[in-house]
Amino acid sequence: MDLLQPQLLIWLLLALAITLVFLSHAKAAAASMSTLNLQADAKTEVKTRALWLRFSGQNKLRQASWLLLVAALAIAILLERLKLPTAVLLVALFSGVFLLKDGQKRWQKVVRHSGVILLSLALSLHLVPGFDNWQLLNQVQLSAQSRPFSLYLNLDKPLVFFLLLLLLPDLTGRYRLNFSATIKLLLISLLAISVISALAVLAGFVALEWKIPHWWWLFACNNLLFTCVVEEAFFRGYLQRLLSQKTGAVVAMVLVALLFGLAHLGGGWLYALLATGAGLFYGYLYWRSGSLLVAVAGHFMVNIVHLFVLTYPALR
Repeated sequence: MDLLQPQLLIWLLLALAITLVFLSHAKAAAASMSTLNLQADAKTEVKTRALWLRFSGQNKLRQASWLLLVAALAIAILLERLKLPTAVLLVALFSGVFLLKDGQKRWQKVVRHSGVILLSLALSLHLVPGFDNWQLLNQVQLSAQSRPFSLYLNLDKPLVFFLLLLLLPDLTGRYRLNFSATIKLLLISLLAISVISALAVLAGFVALEWKIPHWWWLFACNNLLFTCVVEEAFFRGYLQRLLSQKTGAVVAMVLVALLFGLAHLGGGWLYALLATGAGLFYGYLYWRSGSLLVAVAGHFMVNIVHLFVLTYPALR
């Protein structure tokens, strides 16, 4: 596993861009940006100026995150990890989402949300051609009883996070719990992680198996920034937030957890059931804290416990 290659710069820039978004505290700027309303019949010059105003109205960290994303994609094209036609297509689709962001007509909302969901799924499931994701581990087997698995540094899936950020500048939310509520949430989280792990063992999906692979740090960075952040942004920061406006917080949490489970059906029905339970936990964290980062942290801890303490990825 040779990481000392120029292409590593692509994912380092993406990782830094995502990190800066969470550090940017952009909620206040997002509120002011939401007042910029793009009329459907506005001229191209006005839309272009509105795009610049939205960018310049963000704080320096958020601006830097977008510039790092552009740099990462440019390097990916130069190193042939991303085909130029695919990049052009994505720019066009992302621009379409941006231009429909403030549209209040029914057809605008339908097109906007349908486009975001379909494009997010296509990127997450690696259905968009033109990406060459970097394979770091190939059919690694951690023990005699575990299934082999491969590890990729994906370029397509992280783009979902930035697509959603275009639609929801305040995607990361803002933590709203006091100290005592935080301690309570932490205790609930420890209990939930224990219960999920125990159920996975009792169901025969995994077994207790302590280990620390030498590449654990690479798994952790990749899983945190390019898996947990992206999945929580889509399922909790976007879908749960959207549905809660229609159905209420609890119903939205349950519905999205079911969808989260279905998304993991490729690993088998038992995996999907366990993912549904985990999805309820992540949804609860998001609902109670108001912060995407808390949901990401819960998701990441479940995955890290899975790697270190349980059979990974599952029993044969």
